[in-house]
Amino acid sequence: RIVVERIRALNAEGSLAEPLRLGTVAAPLAALDEAYALALLDSLAEEGPAILDPTAWLARAAARDAARARAEASEWAAWEQRNVERAGELAGLLPAAVLERVHALNRGSALE
Repeated sequence: RIVVERIRALNAEGSLAEPLRLGTVAAPLAALDEAYALALLDSLAEEGPAILDPTAWLARAAARDAARARAEASEWAAWEQRNVERAGELAGLLPAAVLERVHALNRGSALE
């Protein structure tokens, strides 16, 4: 919803070379985390009229970032599986919720 509102605001501002076509960019942006989608829209807004086809630019950028996110998720899953295998039976002693939390902390690199 916030992403759609941002697209409408960009179109209303008239700062792009042409308005964004919501039907074209909706699916590629929906494949992204909301924060990433908003960051792409911010990047587009900064470039403004220099991007001649903002709809195509945004669709390509969103598809590229979604592919990168899928690849990262796959790499993390493989890394996590290797570490569970290395831990052997000890990993089986952890409740699933604890193991998931450990994986989330590793992915976020934010230990406090």
